[in-house]
Amino acid sequence: MLLRLGSYEAVRRQFQWDVSEHFNIGLDMCDKWANEAERLALIHETKDGAVTRYTFAQLKRLSNRQAECRSSGAEPTRREVHRNER
Repeated sequence: MLLRLGSYEAVRRQFQWDVSEHFNIGLDMCDKWANEAERLALIHETKDGAVTRYTFAQLKRLSNRQAECRSSGAEPTRREVHRNER
C-alpha cells in the first residue's frame, strides 16, 4: 500500500516491492494478456521523440526469447540490464 507522503518523489524514494522469491512478473503481467494479440502494453519514447509501441503478445515473445537465452547459459549484455537511473 502506498503512503501519502506529500509528493511523487517522496513516494518513489520510500517505495519497495513486496514480492515472493518465485514471483514471475512476465507470467503475471504479460502472459495473462498475450492472448489479446493487439492489446497495448507499453509505449516507449526516447529522448529524441521516437516512439515504439509494444503489445502484450510482443512482450511475451521477447520475454520468452530472453528466458531461452538465459537457460542456454548466455551471459546478459549491457542492453539487457534494467535499472532505475534516477
